Amino acid sequence: MALQLSHTAASGVSGDYWRICDLNINYDREECHCKLALFKDAAASAAGNTPLEVHQYDWSGADFTGSFDSATLDVVSQNPQERAYEKLKASVTVPADFSTASDV
Repeated sequence: MALQLSHTAASGVSGDYWRICDLNINYDREECHCKLALFKDAAASAAGNTPLEVHQYDWSGADFTGSFDSATLDVVSQNPQERAYEKLKASVTVPADFSTASDV
């Protein structure tokens, strides 16, 4: 799974394929750290190209408990990565408004 949304990186190069490249969940500290990478397109990601940009998002406290704790994941029958994409679409507006992103 990934997100599709056009964005121009700080370098001036445009891409439209966003993929989680790192997802770290610490259940003891109730924290989730997610790195989202922008690629020119799906082919560039699949080829292992360097991302145009990488952004980190962190969730803890109530944001963690309502999304990434094992009890919540069991109820919604999702893996943590799927849940992170949903969380990105629902709450992240930097560097882009992901609420309009398409699932790919």
